[in-house]
Amino acid sequence: MDLIVRRGRIEGREGLWDVGVAADRIVAVAENISDRAPVELDAAGNLVAPSFVDLHTHLDKALTASHAVAPGQARSLAAMIEELRELKRRFTAEDVRQRAMTVIGMAAARGTGTIRSCVEADPFVELRAVEGMVAARQAAASLCDLQLTATPQEGWFATPGTLEAGSGPFIEQAMARGMDAVGGNVNATLWPSSPEAQVDVIFALARRCDADIDLHLDNADVPDAFTLPYVIEQTIRHGW
Repeated sequence: MDLIVRRGRIEGREGLWDVGVAADRIVAVAENISDRAPVELDAAGNLVAPSFVDLHTHLDKALTASHAVAPGQARSLAAMIEELRELKRRFTAEDVRQRAMTVIGMAAARGTGTIRSCVEADPFVELRAVEGMVAARQAAASLCDLQLTATPQEGWFATPGTLEAGSGPFIEQAMARGMDAVGGNVNATLWPSSPEAQVDVIFALARRCDADIDLHLDNADVPDAFTLPYVIEQTIRHGW
């Protein structure tokens, strides 16, 4: 065994237990494991449980409040989007990697073992966030399981004269560079293009890449933004 956690509580069992681990598998649970291991931890009566899972975060934009062009000045959603676009233009792959690693270290120290992070790819940050997060995933392999979603935060299609900036081609390139899931930011109250068309291209790309889909969906408190039923239909249709 490579690791033995001693004197821990286990859900559903009375008393204190030793837990033995070899490689990446639990291989022994007993009141007293007589073997020794290179690493032994004393749980001191605390609960032994699986690590936390962070299902949704944005590591590529983490710890950037101090980088803002005019912090706290934006007073509308459109103004905040424009401010963030200017910020993303200044991102470098190494900057993204360093900030992500800082947050991953904070998360791992507090018991988080799996993180799924959005990674933006678009005309503003281009593929620099993708490059930085791929590097962070490799560097953080001993700390957590890091899953990356290629996220079209700026809208999938390019619609001149609107906020929809055309992330689609960058998302396709991001998937080719090792992202785990195809993201979406489908909001009928923000982008002028058809939400159903956005969902269709997201499913098509996910099928080509044999990848999961991870959507920002219906981010508004009005029924006009309700695209979820169409997503359900397409999920059933494609068996996804």
